[in-house]
Amino acid sequence: MAGAIDRRGLVMATFFGLTLAAGHLTQEIRDYHSDIRSTIRTNAVSFGQRASFIASLALFAVAQLLLFVLAVQGTVPNALAALVLLY
Repeated sequence: MAGAIDRRGLVMATFFGLTLAAGHLTQEIRDYHSDIRSTIRTNAVSFGQRASFIASLALFAVAQLLLFVLAVQGTVPNALAALVLLY
């Protein structure tokens, strides 16, 4: 935490950022009907549930691909490459 930002830290942060963004979109899809009733303008309300789901799926896919690449390169333990199969 006290060191300089390096490539490894930036790539790992990107993985977690993609995962959190995708999870956030998934949560918005789940809350769609209550958001409409409350006139809350979320991505799912603005762009539709289907578009938000596709965007969430794409972000999760990119995150899993990044995790696989990191495992193959040896940045993270190789066993994490197997998690792509679960996706």
